Amino acid sequence: METLQNEVSNIRDSLLVQTRSADLQKITGREIARCFQLDFWELSPRELDHQMGMRLSILNDSIKCTPDGAISSHRRFFGPFIVFLKKIIRRFFWPDLEMLFARQNLFNERLVAFHLASFIRFHRDEEKLRRLSEELRSLTEQLAGHFPSPQDPKEE
Repeated sequence: METLQNEVSNIRDSLLVQTRSADLQKITGREIARCFQLDFWELSPRELDHQMGMRLSILNDSIKCTPDGAISSHRRFFGPFIVFLKKIIRRFFWPDLEMLFARQNLFNERLVAFHLASFIRFHRDEEKLRRLSEELRSLTEQLAGHFPSPQDPKEE
């Protein structure tokens, strides 16, 4: 019985490592619908990069907020009247709305550009930090070879 519990525990630990190191979408083969707010603090660096890229793409696809297309209604009897009213309202308010939509579109473009630049900068900073850590480790090893540590038993 104890052997079985150990095996189950090992399998669980192995799966936990796999899910933390791999993208869950690749494991399941489909997008996971979440009905809760995603806790970014719990994500691995790889999952966090994926979420940032995915959300940046969504923002980029949603830059333009100007309404386009024909005005329509699904209502059978009141539909034509509703469409007529919407066309009148749009024609009357469009000059003011167009200015607001243009400002919002510009804001959206700048926000997406800012997030993309931040994403790229984070990756560059991570790479620079990794290189500096390797250099520090190398220098520490070199210094340890040239200078004996104070706890070195050879000096006693």
